[in-house]
Amino acid sequence: MINRIKILFFVFTVVIVTGVYSQPKHKNVDVYFCRHDGENIIIDENYTFIDSNYVFEVRNKSMETLVKEHKKEIDNSKQGSCLFSAYEDWQKDFTGIKLGEEFYVSTPFKVFKSDIYGYKLSDCEPNGYDFNPVLNNTVSIQEDTIDYERNYFICSKYSKMSRINYDCITDKTVIKNVTGFLKEYTKNVKVDLGDETKPVTKVFEGNFLNSGEKEYAVSYQGRVTFETFVSGVFIVNDKGKVEKTVIKFRIDPGYLNLLGIVDYNGDGQFELIIESGYYEGSGCELYKLNDGKYEMIASGFYWGA
Repeated sequence: MINRIKILFFVFTVVIVTGVYSQPKHKNVDVYFCRHDGENIIIDENYTFIDSNYVFEVRNKSMETLVKEHKKEIDNSKQGSCLFSAYEDWQKDFTGIKLGEEFYVSTPFKVFKSDIYGYKLSDCEPNGYDFNPVLNNTVSIQEDTIDYERNYFICSKYSKMSRINYDCITDKTVIKNVTGFLKEYTKNVKVDLGDETKPVTKVFEGNFLNSGEKEYAVSYQGRVTFETFVSGVFIVNDKGKVEKTVIKFRIDPGYLNLLGIVDYNGDGQFELIIESGYYEGSGCELYKLNDGKYEMIASGFYWGA
């Protein structure tokens, strides 16, 4: 997480210097984060692992030029954006996704087939400007204006992907049984900011390890000081034994908080949707079990001051 925070701070530093937000392209991936922005469903191609050869300054100069050309249209739009409905060669500097390219979109309500019908250039304060592929909202999914986390979706090439589950289990007996191990982790942790920052524990049931038994994803996140957090994510059995540590329990400037689960490729095993953030910003990350350990396979929609 510390490395991710360093990357975030680096990106935000570039934003301050150049006035635009760098958004590196994915290369040869099959899953992305997308979200409902109140008008469209947009994809974030934010590359999970920052390429050491990627030159932010070049991308930012291209973005600055693009913004200057369309500033009037953006300023006159209610959404602070403009839409490009045709693909042109210059767009390869901003996206690796082609017009008409098909995806399956997983939402909390259903999975549906869609395709790219345009590209959106948006003013996304305080981060600057984003350039996002836009998906057809073929089933008229509405923006959730109460729980904004539910506006984050997953899109992939797999027709058998599951719908996103953002609903934690509520059975108090089960929750008590599977979260008891946290007492050992939290016994010396003190939260000093009062009731407004009480720690949050979340529990999701699903098939995570293919054990054949009941399995649960457990997340713990709290605020220790204004700029310091405590968090951890684990896979446990129905007796509360930790079978796999996804994110080690730690106190540091960043936090990770389990938002939901999804089987993005239809193999019967759930991936974890995790919020990664710090005191002034956050983003979404998707974790998959590969060769016995969890690794991030997609990320997107980072924001912050």
